[in-house]
Amino acid sequence: MRHEKDLSQRDVELKSGGEISKGYIGQIENRDVLGDSVTPQKLKALAAGLSVSEDEIFAVARGMNRVGELSLDEARVLEFYRALPSDRREDALAHLELQYKRHGQARPQEMELLPLDDFGADREALAKGRKDKPDGKPGRNSGTKR
Repeated sequence: MRHEKDLSQRDVELKSGGEISKGYIGQIENRDVLGDSVTPQKLKALAAGLSVSEDEIFAVARGMNRVGELSLDEARVLEFYRALPSDRREDALAHLELQYKRHGQARPQEMELLPLDDFGADREALAKGRKDKPDGKPGRNSGTKR
């Protein structure tokens, strides 16, 4: 995970608030520290240092590639989505929908994908054919300057 995020061991140590040392991180990576000797507190600190959920770290530590019913990638997408401010979540959903339309397989019948003509509007406004957001502010493509 650390290499995927292009973080040094020192970066992880700093992001953990010093709760896990770069030396200990190296020991974990080199499998010098195994099993029960890695405490839950150290795994929590490692999660903080890597900016990933504790669930993901514990799943990886157990040799699992899932968090509950979700794959690790699905859990990460959900974690990123939940971390977004509520006013940016619709943009994220619209982006995923766009990627799905460009690269996805045949659309599952149970999925109702709404038009992407207005990334800033919420789904209710799109479903009603409005270009304004529910807060009364104009969405993108509404023709009204903010």
